[in-house]
Amino acid sequence: MARKKATVSSDGPELELETASDRSGISAPNLRDLIFLGSIQKVVNIGGFDFTIRTLNGKQQKDALARTMQHNDDERLAVLRGAILASAIVEVNGVAFESAYDDLDNDGTAQTALDKKMSIVESLQTTVVDRLYLEYDALTKQANEEVEEDTLKK
Repeated sequence: MARKKATVSSDGPELELETASDRSGISAPNLRDLIFLGSIQKVVNIGGFDFTIRTLNGKQQKDALARTMQHNDDERLAVLRGAILASAIVEVNGVAFESAYDDLDNDGTAQTALDKKMSIVESLQTTVVDRLYLEYDALTKQANEEVEEDTLKK
């Protein structure tokens, strides 16, 4: 929020009005750029299906990790991988991944979007999940390299 500051000079009757701003150097467009810094996506074709995957943001990673805490040590890696892919898959054949499920589970209880997407990922064949996860892992490595390159250039 902008503040106004008045300065009175003892040499004369003139008053000077100056506007001071408390805003930092981050504006809305800059904030969007900051949020998506390092975010990349790619299309992976598996068996005639185009999967668009994207790197995760901090909240998505946190949500994926939270899902693993509900399971024992033996199940955590598989659950984490499924949660990561459920968040990373943006589209399949140009259709938003969110639209691939019903609003209610089979037993009639409402589920979160992540629960529903995880259910779809868990229903896929293991070979498809493995390939998607390898592609996602390569994508995150690429994103890290690009951010490091940008940092080194500056």
